[in-house]
Amino acid sequence: MKTVSDQVIELLSESILLSIPQECMEGVKKNTQVLMQYSQLIHQFEIPDIKEKE
Repeated sequence: MKTVSDQVIELLSESILLSIPQECMEGVKKNTQVLMQYSQLIHQFEIPDIKEKE
């Protein structure tokens, strides 16, 4: 399992103009890790093309 570095969190938060207090950084890293695991699970599913009725 890959881990999220402080630098990655800082870059991501800066990109959306979000300031994360240092005392919250560990929790943010853990939550980001959980979201990355969910993303990996979701990407395992093959989504069929859906054609709309005309």
